[in-house]
Formats: sequence, C-alpha cells, structure tokens
Amino acid sequence: MSQQVEVTVTNFSEESRMVSVEPCLVVVLSSSITTTSGMLPVLSHAAVAHSNVASLLMCFAAERHWWVGDDVQEKETTRPMALSSKTHKKRGHITMGYGRVGKHRKHPGGRGNAGGQHHHKTWFDRYHPGFFGKVGNRHFHLLRHQTYCPTVNVNKLWSLVGEDVYSQFAKKTDGTAPVIDVTQSGFFKVLGTGHLPNVPVIVKAKFFSKRAEKKIKEIGGACILTA
Repeated sequence: MSQQVEVTVTNFSEESRMVSVEPCLVVVLSSSITTTSGMLPVLSHAAVAHSNVASLLMCFAAERHWWVGDDVQEKETTRPMALSSKTHKKRGHITMGYGRVGKHRKHPGGRGNAGGQHHHKTWFDRYHPGFFGKVGNRHFHLLRHQTYCPTVNVNKLWSLVGEDVYSQFAKKTDGTAPVIDVTQSGFFKVLGTGHLPNVPVIVKAKFFSKRAEKKIKEIGGACILTA
C-alpha cells in the first residue's frame, strides 16, 4: 500500500466505519484484516490518534504486527525455523530415517575402543594396524646421551675448514699441515668412507675407526684423541 489516509475526526468509536482500506493479500496476512468487513480492527479503537493512521498503514505494508493497549507498540515478526535442517525434513517420517527394527540407540557398538579385538577387529586392522600388542624390549632408566655419537667421513673433513684452507695447504711442500677439530663442528667420531686428498692433515676427534685412521696416516697425517 502506498496511499496515506488522512482523518479529521478524533472519535474513532463513532466514525470508524467511514474509513475503509482496500483488501490486499499482503495487508490481510500482516495486519489480520477480515476479508468480510474490509476494515482494520485497530482503526476502530478510540485510543489511536488520527496522526498515527498513516504510520500504521506503512508499518502494515512492511509486514509488522501491532497491538493496541495503553500505548501503540511495535512487535517484530519472529523468524521461521531453519527449513533446511535434517530434522525438519524428516518431520512426518515416524522413524526419522533410522528404521523400525534397529532403531536409533545411543551406543549400539559400545563406547570408545570397545570391540577392537572382537566385533570391530576388521576396522582396527584396516585403519589402525598394530594398535594392540607390544613390540621390542623395555629399557629402564634410558640415558640417550650415553649412545650419542655423531659421525663424519674422511671425504668430508676438508669441508669443515673451507676450500680456501685446502688450496692454501695443497701448494705447500714444507711439511706443515692444518689441524681439523671435528668436535668444533659437532662430530665425535671419524669414519673411513670416501676418498681423502693427498694433503697431510692433523685430525682431532673423540673416536676413529680403523679405516679412517689408516687413510689419514697413509697421506702423512695424524690422529689425535680428545676428551
């Protein structure tokens, strides 16, 4: 509705039926106009001032509900329930999709890991193999630092000091050799894998393998044990 109604009288108890409103589907649904009389019940109330008639009609068109008591008040329409929920879609179906025989019970297969070695054994074997049982031996008061021993091979010794040091001592023939302390780089033991250039070198480490000691001494180097 887009028309505004102007009323000059103030006593609506006597002149209420002189005001008529064209019936409309929107107005009928939102303002409870009776289709037989075509009248707004709120307009026949004497407590409503004539200046509020236009605003009332505009609010009715905006789908708002009004009631008349001591004062004219506004009441917003409540939102409908979520029509897309699964529960709403299942209304009218007695078992709600869960069947009559099995029924929807709380924990039909047991709580938690119940049945992991019985009626749920196939599921555990497929998705969690090795869940049950023990493997290995128990080690009481395990101290991992006693077995901590990082290693380095002889073919990586020169990389600990850099290429410039190697090129410097590779040209010398006076018998001088650099000192490489592998413990400064975080290694404890020297192993004998790989090729060692024919340049004498002094290596310091906590441990040496037999092959590493042999290769270092073959090129004129020395092995020094450190704490």
